[in-house]
Amino acid sequence: MRVLSALPVVLGVVALLLLSWVGPFRVVVSSSMVPALMPGDALILDHSPGNISVGSIITYEKNGKLITHRVVAADDSGLRTKGDNNPAADAWLVSEEHVVGVLKWRVPYLGHVLFAMRSSLGWLVLIVCPAVWLISDEVKKVRAKLRTHTEEAG
Repeated sequence: MRVLSALPVVLGVVALLLLSWVGPFRVVVSSSMVPALMPGDALILDHSPGNISVGSIITYEKNGKLITHRVVAADDSGLRTKGDNNPAADAWLVSEEHVVGVLKWRVPYLGHVLFAMRSSLGWLVLIVCPAVWLISDEVKKVRAKLRTHTEEAG
């Protein structure tokens, strides 16, 4: 029973570690793409996109900042983008060499966890405390088994 209660914690830690190897996450910080992308969503990008087409959600670099918007038009002069929640398309064209990646997966709320993990308190709450709890739970089980064996032997 205790193993089942610890399973979500273990799976969560394993998932975070595995996802961290997928590549760098991009975390949505604005509401420009609501409802498709919510603030706090983590984005996993395809960093070697093939053809970018109208409707693709891309992350691109503009003046040292990363922006994630949807492609609403594309031609030889560049890509026109727009945040789904913005009233108008962006005033600039994006060249394909400024595209960082195309949205592959969206993981709701994971961005909040990733931001929390950047702090000491976040690591303590999200990694250290569950690990200590799991270890102490295992120690209790081992001690109980040892007591049972010594009582049977004695």
